[in-house]
Amino acid sequence: MKNNKVIPDTPENNNQDQVKDSASKRKVSSIKKKIIVNIIIAVIFIVTIFIIYGYCRFLQEDNTVKLKEFTQHISELKTNTASLETKINEGKKYKEIWKSINEKKRSFDGVKVSEVNEKFRSLAGSYNLLNPVIDISVPEKLSGGIYNRKSSDVLLSSVVIGFSAVDDVRAMAFIKEFTDNLPGYVVVDDFHISKTRDYTDDDLVEISLGKLNDLAVTVKFGFSWYVLKKKGQ
Repeated sequence: MKNNKVIPDTPENNNQDQVKDSASKRKVSSIKKKIIVNIIIAVIFIVTIFIIYGYCRFLQEDNTVKLKEFTQHISELKTNTASLETKINEGKKYKEIWKSINEKKRSFDGVKVSEVNEKFRSLAGSYNLLNPVIDISVPEKLSGGIYNRKSSDVLLSSVVIGFSAVDDVRAMAFIKEFTDNLPGYVVVDDFHISKTRDYTDDDLVEISLGKLNDLAVTVKFGFSWYVLKKKGQ
């Protein structure tokens, strides 16, 4: 039968236990400190990553905005350049037109509606037109660019004429003679000509006798009319 030996609780044993407990506590404390330090480092690292990411996003968005503004600026420059080229070409075109037109077309008397109406009616009668109508808008003074002239103003009127004619040949001849006799420069805006029916033998007899009751060709002709007028008139 074995005898269990009891180790007496001496001061030396107590000191050893205390030393072991103290070492264990220091080890645990050291481990906790390392864990805390690692956590702090991890948090700082994560925060730094987010800051860097946010800064990169900010730079990217800022560059995107600047690129968009730059692209828009280039587009505006191209548009302005194209507009300037168009105005230059228009100026050259009107300069050439001015050189080519006759002296009558270069009149500086402006728009004289009563004279135009009288000429229209007279010419319509000589071409045997039916129901001739003319509508002239109030002249508008153009300004800026090629229209900014020192000695004269450029006036613009919209003119629409309508009538019925015996045939398209007479209709076209009337339009040409009428516009040729107008001072200034004419730009065609709208031209519509149609034939409503074919003539019978009786119709031709009536037309030859000057009875213009129902003509087959109808015309609507609209144009912009540019006229010069001396300043101060």
